Amino acid sequence: MMKTPVILLMLVFVGTMPLKAAAAFFIDDLVVNYANFSYVSSVAVGFKYVYFGTTGGILRYQFDEKRWAQPLGFATALDEPIIHEINASFDDESIWIRTDQGIYEYNRTFEEWQPTDDMPPADPRTRHLSPRTNFFAPWGYNYMTDGFLVDDRGRRFPVTDILDDGWSNLWLAIWGLGPAGADYTSRRIELLPYGILQEDVSVLKMIDGSLWMSGQSDSSLRTGVSIFDWTENRFDYIETYPSLIRRADDINDIEAGIGDVFLATDDGVLVVDMETLKVRDQLRRSSGLPGNQTSSVCILDSALWIGGADGLSRINMYSDSAFQSVRVFLPGLHIRCLEVVDDDLWIGTYMGAYRYNSKNEKIGRLTASEITQIGGVYDIKAADDQVWLATETELAAIDLNTAEIERFPEVFNYGGAYAVDVRDTLIAVATERGLLLLDKNDRHFPRLYTREDGLISNNVKDVLIEGEYIWVGTDRGLSRFWHKNPRL
Repeated sequence: MMKTPVILLMLVFVGTMPLKAAAAFFIDDLVVNYANFSYVSSVAVGFKYVYFGTTGGILRYQFDEKRWAQPLGFATALDEPIIHEINASFDDESIWIRTDQGIYEYNRTFEEWQPTDDMPPADPRTRHLSPRTNFFAPWGYNYMTDGFLVDDRGRRFPVTDILDDGWSNLWLAIWGLGPAGADYTSRRIELLPYGILQEDVSVLKMIDGSLWMSGQSDSSLRTGVSIFDWTENRFDYIETYPSLIRRADDINDIEAGIGDVFLATDDGVLVVDMETLKVRDQLRRSSGLPGNQTSSVCILDSALWIGGADGLSRINMYSDSAFQSVRVFLPGLHIRCLEVVDDDLWIGTYMGAYRYNSKNEKIGRLTASEITQIGGVYDIKAADDQVWLATETELAAIDLNTAEIERFPEVFNYGGAYAVDVRDTLIAVATERGLLLLDKNDRHFPRLYTREDGLISNNVKDVLIEGEYIWVGTDRGLSRFWHKNPRL
């Protein structure tokens, strides 16, 4: 007779557990997040790692091998904390952070965060120095005695923390510029860049094994393209800069050419030398384009194709002639995306999909009712013998051999499809509600992955499948999703 109340009590207890306890059910290593780690507030050191507390997570630098480990996020603990102080145990077993929400401790063995009452005392081997300490600045910067690094554009980056680790190394936290290190004797600052320049990742492109990414500049202090060599766990950057009267332009698409990379922006196409990572040219209205607002770029028949708000342009960038002739197609039609399929160019617009036939140099609109009824096209991807269209309302696949069209109206339940990528039977769809995975052979069980599963944001803007991973671009940063995780 006494068992019923006990069972009821247990049910009530489970029903009132805080939502953050659900983090205990995360699948280990399913997601790794890469954010803007430029805003560093505090530094700590253990036996093997230096820890940098940032607004995007905790960075871990293995100082004996001079390389970065995977970043440590907050998803399993609390929502977007601002770290005021970070500390670490000598054996790297525990990390503590002090935030506006309280103090939390991370246990490496159990890989979880728990609230705690106190920060431990500082390691007696280490000491924190005043930012007024004299340093020699890295190239392109000046170090001011009031504790600021100033670049050649006059931007000021305050030093928020300096840690002497007791082994003749100094580690610096720089707000807006990221982590840095210095030798105790020479006092020469070495920047240790890691993470993405800006939060928004709307476009992903794999070039020579490295992931290139960019998106909307918003109000980011540093903007441009982040280049992630993920096998070496190293970042490079191509910075773009605002003018006195306007912010930096959004980058809407990336394409690799012969020795160049082309960036479609809101103010023309930037031509980047792939070796030096420097902008060597800019294609705008003055170059013959019908307008400066560009949204997509690709290469077909040794020509550069540019889609934008004023139509489609073709520039003979790689012809023998020194004159860059420009031809305009579909004038006045807003082009959203381009994809080369065999010898043809597929064109996504607000008014549906078009196809350019390279043999007869004519463009035709896809008039099948299955296509015209699904709204404007955000993304086009070719995979095997199919062309996939991601649209405002759903997803559609066109068989290139039979011309049969398969529709996926269930995507409408997730707010439409911003982007799509396909490998074998796996279909990855970017939606405003998360990462949607579909299986060609089993459409009855779509799987939606969100922040509850570890993603950095639910607003997914681009997806790219590479081997065992899906790279997920969002409005808050980049997530690496291990779709072949054996526990999935």
